[in-house]
Amino acid sequence: LQGSMFGQPATLRLASQPDGTVLSQLDGRMGAAVLGAFIPEAFARRMAGAADWKARVVSGSEGTQLRIESTLKGLAIGLPEPFGKLADESRSLAVGLSKEAMDSTPGGSGFSFVDMAANSAGIRLAAAATRNSKSAHTMQTRIRRGVEVADVLPSLRELPEGIGRDQLQADYGGLSGAETRRLLGEIDRRIAELPLYR
Repeated sequence: LQGSMFGQPATLRLASQPDGTVLSQLDGRMGAAVLGAFIPEAFARRMAGAADWKARVVSGSEGTQLRIESTLKGLAIGLPEPFGKLADESRSLAVGLSKEAMDSTPGGSGFSFVDMAANSAGIRLAAAATRNSKSAHTMQTRIRRGVEVADVLPSLRELPEGIGRDQLQADYGGLSGAETRRLLGEIDRRIAELPLYR
């Protein structure tokens, strides 16, 4: 699928895996002006240009794994060595995140409905893009018009995180409890109302 993200052309590839997970691969480009929204201003004003990046997301019932890579070539960073670089220099950058949907065991960060929202949004996007030829064509057309994060990820407002095993059972009735089902239903409702699916 061809479209745009962060004001630059982007390519999205989706595929179902044998283990039931969904693999999403996204290639794009990000300029210094956009990076300024994610990093401190003191760093942002010392950057110029743009760089290509690649993202790989694996989503399933047990969580989401994300890996982002870039050579940073094309992006000039006006900081002292070893942090600074010229635009035509390459500097490898790789960021990986892994979050299991059920991490409520001791030492874990807890069950997260935010993670569940991200998982469900990724699965919904993959399903809409691969259901049939008509659905795929419709999704391609929408993405070509330009897609932002708010188009594919629902509001995470008031979704609980960091829920331990005992609290999950006591306050939510466990994974199949009434409050868990209510919150998952609320997540589904928010996803259904996203601009991309209207």
